[in-house]
Amino acid sequence: MKPLKIFIIAGEMSGDVLGAGLMQSLRERHGEVEFRGIGGDLMALQGLQSIFPMHEISLMGFTEIIPHIPHLLRRISETVKTIRDWQPDAVVTIDSPGFNKRVAKKLGKGKIPLIHYVAPSVWAWRPGRAKTMAKLFDHLLCLFPCEPPYFQAEGLPATFIGHPVTDSDLGDGNGSEFRQKIDLLPDDFMLMILPGSRIGEVRRLLPTFLQAAKILEDKYGPLPIMIPVFSNIDAEKDKDYLNDVKTKTESGKTGDVEPFSPMSRLLWEYQDKVTRFFLYETTPANKKDVFASASVALAASGTVTLELAQARIPTVVAYKVSPLSALIARMLVKLKYFTLTNILLNRPAIPEFFQERATPENLATAIEDLMQNEISRQKQLQAGQDALTMLAAPIGESSSGAAAAIILDILKDAGKQSPKAIAAHS
Repeated sequence: MKPLKIFIIAGEMSGDVLGAGLMQSLRERHGEVEFRGIGGDLMALQGLQSIFPMHEISLMGFTEIIPHIPHLLRRISETVKTIRDWQPDAVVTIDSPGFNKRVAKKLGKGKIPLIHYVAPSVWAWRPGRAKTMAKLFDHLLCLFPCEPPYFQAEGLPATFIGHPVTDSDLGDGNGSEFRQKIDLLPDDFMLMILPGSRIGEVRRLLPTFLQAAKILEDKYGPLPIMIPVFSNIDAEKDKDYLNDVKTKTESGKTGDVEPFSPMSRLLWEYQDKVTRFFLYETTPANKKDVFASASVALAASGTVTLELAQARIPTVVAYKVSPLSALIARMLVKLKYFTLTNILLNRPAIPEFFQERATPENLATAIEDLMQNEISRQKQLQAGQDALTMLAAPIGESSSGAAAAIILDILKDAGKQSPKAIAAHS
């Protein structure tokens, strides 16, 4: 088969996961595929050389993006120029709609197959975005079964491919073995804290999360706190930093450890708020074991809540944005819940706290219930499995495999026409 050239764009950690799975599946089905684009560590492992660091477009919130607009506009222009110069067979954009829609608009529909992966949540707010997406893209790959009709009604082909979390091995972790590595007894309670993958999220949530942990520690004594550090920002510097932390810790000298990246600096800044605090470098290889070692998780809202359901870890969810972003969201978002499991089941199966309700006291109370009440734990775990069943791929294969099959069909139907016309498009 003729080699394919695919330009692929991911703007955040969850998109990096999707992109890596898609790249692997495309190669499994087609053979030789060359990739260029924007991505993170997982996509790099599949052979992608990102044209600039993915975290530069990992922004969220209405007001949070404003200071970065000039830089984002330059990166959009750079991305479009790279695509036109390289002339790929298809462009696949993953989530990050603020960036990816502008890239698609500059490229122009009809010049080259433009496929978007992860539908905007038009069922939650701003349904008019479905019409916008139809003007920009040739096909939409949806992770939730309710989504395709919204876009099909506007003339955009859209397919539910299943959610990739249902393909993961997160339910197969060896928590006992991992606990031995960190000298934790099998019956010791351990709280895992996941304050988000963006610097802004961590700044808003980590202090509150650790204050909640301190409330529990004051009541129950020292509680081990695990914070997985995912290598998505300044990955090599983070790796060196964490190795340095390990060396200093083993020698009993931790005070002079200098964190390198913004993420690790934030985490280390708060490490003295609780007695037993672990930063652990988490990779695709050890993630399932790290998750399985937790007794309860306190997490930012997002895909990670589905991953925790897959790992069968009882969870409390919280989220904070700027006050203005919260005000705008409350005016526009028409959902009762913001946690994905709760949205799917249309009931509060997982405790969730937004903005002013995300207080240390509320979070500590919810965590304590999951610590002490086995019925609450089991009800939540079953709810998580019910939600995941709704997200399984409908055609008997993996989500990434379904996505790859659709993309290859699109290219076959298009006759893999030469995209040279885009070079002259402005």
